[in-house]
Amino acid sequence: MMSAMATPLRMPDLDTVGGRVTLVRWLKAVGDTVALGEPLFEAETDKGVSEIEASFAGVILKLLVADGAQTMAGDTIALIRRPGEPEGENP
Repeated sequence: MMSAMATPLRMPDLDTVGGRVTLVRWLKAVGDTVALGEPLFEAETDKGVSEIEASFAGVILKLLVADGAQTMAGDTIALIRRPGEPEGENP
């Protein structure tokens, strides 16, 4: 059970063959504040590498997918506390 409120950040559907995406590298770290539309990570698909922008603003609480790891569209890749969500205690 999580002690802090957080919103899951999901890998967007990048229109890939089979839905597989490699998270090349995070451009932000745990504790960083992210603005809507700010570059958040780089993802590689069968079409090349793209910078993916944040779909909402907040503070990164946890990165669930490591640099270089493969994931699928729709998978939760990070937890972000959005403005107005209670902080709670971080483990």
